Amino acid sequence: MSIFFSSAEPQDFHGFRETSRYWRLLIQDGHGGRYLCFQGVEFYGYDREVWNFFKNLELEAYALSFINLGFNKLCFISLINDEDIAEVVDDEEKAKVLSVALAERHQKENKQL
Repeated sequence: MSIFFSSAEPQDFHGFRETSRYWRLLIQDGHGGRYLCFQGVEFYGYDREVWNFFKNLELEAYALSFINLGFNKLCFISLINDEDIAEVVDDEEKAKVLSVALAERHQKENKQL
């Protein structure tokens, strides 16, 4: 992805999906300025265990929808509520399977505390 404009404001870039173990960020030019100011880069991804959670329930078709809602880490899975389920899962039976699995997971996590 090439960016050809400069700005003092934060810049967000969307609309691409890539996977890699390593990333190299190459900044070639400061648009004529003497110095570059680079504050950082953030990547959005998900824990593989999140995908496995949905796969074990045979609900992997819904995994990305929940990940895109921000449930991208295993520790966030227990935060999925009935409202979130209703928003994503249109099949009542599958919604029930997910709701039961989440309740069991939540109960198991509370016992470990």
